[in-house]
Amino acid sequence: MLVAIPLKLINFTFKRDNNKMQHENKQKLIEITKNNLPLCCPMPDMVSWDSHPRVFLEIEKEPSGEIICPYCSTKYILK
Repeated sequence: MLVAIPLKLINFTFKRDNNKMQHENKQKLIEITKNNLPLCCPMPDMVSWDSHPRVFLEIEKEPSGEIICPYCSTKYILK
């Protein structure tokens, strides 16, 4: 016999191995520096369990220094 168990949503806090807190992927304009290269979306400090697959973005090859993620439309600007 199968029994239906109601699910309750639980808020989790996610941490990286180096104890940095991760944040949700809600920001749609992100300024980065050369220290963030190579650039990938979602970035390492973002919660990735509910996100799209990681994609590497070659912002350093863009003359404008800007690139948009093809999955989530987040715009990255290289400063």
